[in-house]
Amino acid sequence: MKVINMKFIYRQQLQKGQAMIVMMVMFLVIVTSVVVSALAPTLRAVATARTLQESKQSHLIAEAGIEDAIHRLKHGLDTNDTYTLSLGSSTTNITITNEGQNAYSVESYGNDDEKERRVRTTIVTADGYSFSYGVQVGTGGFILAGNAGVIGNVFSNGPITGANGSYVTGSAISAGPSGLIDGVDDVGGEGVGDAYAHTINGVTVVDNLYCQEGSSNNKSCDMSRADPETQPFPLDDDDITGWQDQAGETATTIEGDYVIDNSVTSIGPTIITGNLTISNGADVTLTGTLWVQGNIDAKNNVIINLDPSYEGSGEVILVDGYTELSNNVDFQGSGTEGSYIMLVSTSTCPDDVSCDSNPAIGLDNNVGTVIMNAQNGTIYFQNNAGAVSATADIIELSNNATIIYEEGLVNVNFSTGPSGTFTVETWREL
Repeated sequence: MKVINMKFIYRQQLQKGQAMIVMMVMFLVIVTSVVVSALAPTLRAVATARTLQESKQSHLIAEAGIEDAIHRLKHGLDTNDTYTLSLGSSTTNITITNEGQNAYSVESYGNDDEKERRVRTTIVTADGYSFSYGVQVGTGGFILAGNAGVIGNVFSNGPITGANGSYVTGSAISAGPSGLIDGVDDVGGEGVGDAYAHTINGVTVVDNLYCQEGSSNNKSCDMSRADPETQPFPLDDDDITGWQDQAGETATTIEGDYVIDNSVTSIGPTIITGNLTISNGADVTLTGTLWVQGNIDAKNNVIINLDPSYEGSGEVILVDGYTELSNNVDFQGSGTEGSYIMLVSTSTCPDDVSCDSNPAIGLDNNVGTVIMNAQNGTIYFQNNAGAVSATADIIELSNNATIIYEEGLVNVNFSTGPSGTFTVETWREL
């Protein structure tokens, strides 16, 4: 009988199995090498595309930072010298440097996953008139009664005081070492806005509370900033004198008082040596500068507008006495966006005895769409009266009165004066 060696057979089978495994491993290695070699360019392309995307994202956030800084400078919004914006995984650090002579340098460093891009711009303001705040007030201060407010920003060289329900949807700034904001219920009501003064009491603020001392606020004082510096008015006495001189050279003079009642008329350039009364549905079109050397009384569904030939520019009404506007007085531009009428009062009312206790400009019952300037006197708003911008030594808002600041006032042009605008001088990537 033949004997079968089982150990020998098992050893042969084991050796064959090991050889097969070795061959399979070698095959997998070869296949993997081929696949990796084939995929390598694709993987490199994907990595390159990702890097490019992150670099572009860094550049976009850097550009966005520049535009944000310019927007803040143009519209008088609060800015730090350095601040940070974030969008998703991207951030940018923005630095604003005041170069003097109304020039600013802005640098923005965008970063997305350590891919950095850097952009710089320089902007300047031309000679002219820049109304960067809904309200700009002198040392007399700004007073808000119940439920009165400003849709925009407030800058005051004096105190800002409010009552129940008073609000400022943007930032509120009271300048100087005696700067005070007191009792304003809501600062930053649109979700963006700082309160900034040496002393702040009884204020609810959305964003930052910059002060050296304060009490009864919804936040503690952030003491990292020095007191804000006082600011000049957009206009000065030379501007007003220049308008008066130009009016004197070209205007027709009406001696004594002048009345426009329930009629349609055009006027300007004109000097009225007495008082001007406009009433009862009158529709007045300005065709040039109007200078009233007495008082103005406009009331009862009056429309005052600009001739369409003004297009995107504006015109000035000068008044030496006090001005009373009441019961639906509507100021309109030329019909082209960016066209405004500016009412400029040289009056010190109500301080002068000739004022009969009237403010320099008084607005009552649905008066608006006009730029107000009375930097030597007081502007008083009551009963839903409003304006697109107001500048005065003292401004008072009675219950429910509102000032609605319109973006773009920095670009206002007036037919008898230079334009005020921001110009981008340089914009480049570093």
